[in-house]
Amino acid sequence: MATDQEIYDGWTKRPFAKKDLNQKTDSTAERRPRVLIADDDWDTRVILSDALAHQGYDPIAAPDGEKALALAETQSLDIACVDVVMPGPAGLELSRRLKALQPGMEVILITAFGSMELAAEAMRQGAFYCLSKPLRPARLVKLVGAACAERQAREQALVGATPEVCQKLTKLTHREREVLAGLVEGKTDPEIAQRLRVSKYTISTHVRNLLKKLEVDNRVQAAVLWECCVGACCVQGRETR
Repeated sequence: MATDQEIYDGWTKRPFAKKDLNQKTDSTAERRPRVLIADDDWDTRVILSDALAHQGYDPIAAPDGEKALALAETQSLDIACVDVVMPGPAGLELSRRLKALQPGMEVILITAFGSMELAAEAMRQGAFYCLSKPLRPARLVKLVGAACAERQAREQALVGATPEVCQKLTKLTHREREVLAGLVEGKTDPEIAQRLRVSKYTISTHVRNLLKKLEVDNRVQAAVLWECCVGACCVQGRETR
C-alpha cells in the first residue's frame, strides 16, 4: 500500500497540480488554504486530495488521529476533515484536540453513521459541519470553501473589533447576554429556553432585541462579534465592573 507521501507525489505529478506547486513556491503568491484530511481509508484520502488540489487548496493527509495531531503541531492548518471512526483519537475527540492546538481551524466531521444527535453534538462542540458518507468530492469541496469563508470572516471581524464596535455589547441586558452566550455555544432556542427556564418564544424575542442592539443581521454575526470582542479584551473590563 502506498504511503501518504507517495499519494502526495502521485497527484502533484498531474498537470494541474504542477501549476499549483509552481504558485506555491512563488514567494509573491498568496498562500493556498491548507486542508487536513484525517481518514484511515486510503481511497478517501486520494480522492479528496485530488479534488481539493484541483480547486486550488493545499491538502495534506493523515491515516490516523495521532498523525493528524502531529501535523497540527508542526503546520498551519485552515480546515480539517476528520473521520469519526479511525485508529487513534477520532471524531469529536480529535476535533477538540485539533482546535486546542489551532483555535482558528474549522473542522468538518465525516461519518458513515450519520445521525441528528451526532450532528447536533458536533455543532455544539464547534464543528463546522457533519458530513455523511458516501462522500461526494464536489460536496466536500463546497463545504471547505464555506468553512474558509467563515474563517476569513471571523479574522476580519477580529481586526474590526474596535472599542467602538465592542461598545455595542454593553447595551445588552443581563438576560440578553445569557441568550447570546447560548448562541455562541451553538444552542437552539429551545435549548437556551430550557437552560434559562423560559419559553422558546421569549428567547426569540430576546434574540430579535439583541440583534437590533448589536446592529447585525443574524445570529452568526452576533456570535462572531461576541467572540471577537471578548477575544480582543474590549469588553472584559466592563463586564467585571
